[in-house]
Amino acid sequence: MAKTALDILESKHPRLGDIIKNHGLSRQPTLLPTNPVSKAVKITSGGVAGAIAVVDENRKLIGLVTRSSVLRAIDQGGTEGVNWPISKVMVTDVFVEKADADCMTVLARMIQHGFRNIPVVSDGGDFIACIDVLKIAHARLAELTETQRKLMRLSINLTENKNEVDASESVDTVRSFFNTSQWKTVIVKDGDRPIGYITADKLLSAQYRTKDATTLS
Repeated sequence: MAKTALDILESKHPRLGDIIKNHGLSRQPTLLPTNPVSKAVKITSGGVAGAIAVVDENRKLIGLVTRSSVLRAIDQGGTEGVNWPISKVMVTDVFVEKADADCMTVLARMIQHGFRNIPVVSDGGDFIACIDVLKIAHARLAELTETQRKLMRLSINLTENKNEVDASESVDTVRSFFNTSQWKTVIVKDGDRPIGYITADKLLSAQYRTKDATTLS
């Protein structure tokens, strides 16, 4: 549950589950560890970019195969390389995220560690989808652009300080603001710098937000 104005802002960040829904990523092809490398070649040649998830019979994620993995198999094994089992070329040390993880946090981690793709799994480890860094960056950019646009419009229409709160203010303070004022939106500031806005509806949804993204599994 949100505790401060900043928590409410962070709850508005797009989630990986949003990207999966918006781009229809839940039907991505997968590989079994016993499949030959030739099947990975067929999938990538069919237009699938980035990494391919390797799962077991219960759809539990056990590794990833990338274009580099495929090329390395062909380079090392020659014509026999395409017959190697996927288990021989897949990456097993995989960093994963959950569908309710926010894009801002995930993007920062991917940049820090140099990840180009991130697999998303359920709480039980079932594979949901694999998302490339560009889709996450685009979602974050769209969020920032929309927030900036609305902040500019609010700044023009709202000139009195009473519609502003500090990012560290408690949820009770923000709720009290809506209960005692005529405004329907409050600008959140970090010092003198506007960093976002909260509507009455967003305040309510932030406090009781459920992890509906887990239904994707």
